[in-house]
Amino acid sequence: MCFDMMTVPYYAVVGAPIAHSLSPQIHRAFARHCDLPLIYKKIYIHPADFNKTIPQLFSNGLKGANITAPFKQLAYELVDIRTARAELAQSVNTLYVNHVGKLCGDTTDGAGLIIDIKTQHQATLYDKTIMILGAGGATRSLLPALLAENPCKIFLADRHGEKATSLAAQVISLNEIADYPCDILINTIPTTTWVKQYPFSSPLNLHDTWCYDLCYGPAALAFKRFVQDHNAKKITDGKGMLIAQAAESFFIWHGVKPNISHNNFDPIF
Repeated sequence: MCFDMMTVPYYAVVGAPIAHSLSPQIHRAFARHCDLPLIYKKIYIHPADFNKTIPQLFSNGLKGANITAPFKQLAYELVDIRTARAELAQSVNTLYVNHVGKLCGDTTDGAGLIIDIKTQHQATLYDKTIMILGAGGATRSLLPALLAENPCKIFLADRHGEKATSLAAQVISLNEIADYPCDILINTIPTTTWVKQYPFSSPLNLHDTWCYDLCYGPAALAFKRFVQDHNAKKITDGKGMLIAQAAESFFIWHGVKPNISHNNFDPIF
């Protein structure tokens, strides 16, 4: 890709890999709904080139970027200015340049999850017990927003205890989750891990548990099968969160918030 020829203002999603991303379709649907012109692309960046490529892209026409794996922490470290919620999450998934030319970073992941839970599912996290599977960057980006909803408890279950300890006090290992009943189980572990047999020490009882996977489409099937086998009360994939966090990014860039409840995104997925 020849970056120095990009002179038309445009937006993009950046990641590695990136071919699977549905962000262009979603943002174009927003633009149609809001009657705004929009050019939105997918851009692959080699992980070793992220820090030098992002400024180059902004110098050559990029107006804003969504950041996906594995770059959210690199984006957090790269930007000149971070929003308060990005500071709390230590994660950035939305880039833009302010009026004085400073590269700014925000995170909309946590807001997207909460909007989907409260608006699309008419549910509350107040006084609920939440279990999060995994303690990587995705969990880090969600925790501040979850804590702001005043749940009763949040447990982090991870293979690497020291990783989770840096995020919260209530940490357990994955093979202990059967001993900690919860109201909502949020999965942040990649689907490839669920394909393998997990070392749970005893059967799970998910009769009273809402299981929410950040993945969607084929990537969510392994976790869905797993919790179905343990009689989950309700199973939700990450489509709603993806759309809601994208709407938050769209608002940051354009000052217009799409009414996502009035859009039909089923053809996209």
